[in-house]
Amino acid sequence: MSAIQFLRRAFMVSVVFSLVFTLSNCREDEPAPTGLGQLDISPSEIIVNSNALINAHVHVAPGVQVKEDEINGKMLTVYKVSANGQETQVGTLADDGDLYYNGDEIKGDNIFSGKIYVSESNPGEIELIAKGEILNSKGEAENAESAKSKITVYADINGADMKALFDVQNDMVNQLNTYLGGNQNNAPNAVTQLLQWVQNQRRNPIAAMGTKPTRSRIGHYGKRQHLY
Repeated sequence: MSAIQFLRRAFMVSVVFSLVFTLSNCREDEPAPTGLGQLDISPSEIIVNSNALINAHVHVAPGVQVKEDEINGKMLTVYKVSANGQETQVGTLADDGDLYYNGDEIKGDNIFSGKIYVSESNPGEIELIAKGEILNSKGEAENAESAKSKITVYADINGADMKALFDVQNDMVNQLNTYLGGNQNNAPNAVTQLLQWVQNQRRNPIAAMGTKPTRSRIGHYGKRQHLY
């Protein structure tokens, strides 16, 4: 073996050792996963002043270990975040396999589940967030939280509006039956006529209801009108 070949081989060996050493150090310096991941909720829409049941789950990332409490075991706490940023505790999530109480299917799979009841008095948006303690690479407890999930809060429809809606639906059913004339084969034309009828209600509700002048119906802006 020539001196040049020997130097080349020695150089390659040193490069390989350097790479191995560098990669091993990188693995040691990699930080443990932090955070609790995404908070999944269903449903994500509720009505004001309704004590709505929310099914919540946090899929804690592999490698993240939630600290175990001596009394409650591994548990996360869920908070409601109002529009002004105020946090209110609304429930807990557990990884205990209790499908009936918590909605958790498998114990110890790092999926924390819970059934949360949420109520909000104002329309708009609120958020839910899960918080807890996880163990870092040294086994020390650290505070951690999930990503926030939004809930849209809608105003409730009052009784008068609900009745008006039902009346409009009944009018549409009656009108469709009229267009069908007892023959289901008329369905394509009947649907086309019904759509035209609905459009006429918006453009000229009085003329459209001229055949039944004493019938109540919904006029412009959703207000009930009576024709005489």
